[in-house]
Amino acid sequence: MSSLSESKIASFDIASSSANVLIIRTADQLRSYGNSPLMKTKQPLLLQLPELSAEESTAISERINHDLNECGCSLGAKFMISALLLVVGWLFTQPLMFSPALLWQLPLMLAIVVAAAGTGKMMGISRARRRAKHEVELLLKTVS
Repeated sequence: MSSLSESKIASFDIASSSANVLIIRTADQLRSYGNSPLMKTKQPLLLQLPELSAEESTAISERINHDLNECGCSLGAKFMISALLLVVGWLFTQPLMFSPALLWQLPLMLAIVVAAAGTGKMMGISRARRRAKHEVELLLKTVS
């Protein structure tokens, strides 16, 4: 076996190393994992299911881990750029674009851009978690 010391916690194997790795070896553990709060953590997952080859296990584990580690920044940036373009476009349609009245509107424009970035970030994280959950559900259909 590897140099990792393993302990049994809540029906999952947790390998102790520099980063705790959650090892799933049975379909029951996978089913429990898919319905547990562990699915919302960034704890790395390692699948060792007998129904899958080592390559398949590695590929699926990497996809799930990638989705669970998604920070949402990419979609947040897209939302922020879109909001910024809309705000600047709206700004150019204003008749008094270079007036002092514009200074009072700048904080509102900034708030809109920041809110759009936050919304995109939350949606990106949510979408990635749904992808990971879907991956686990597809895997359950394969191994069950």
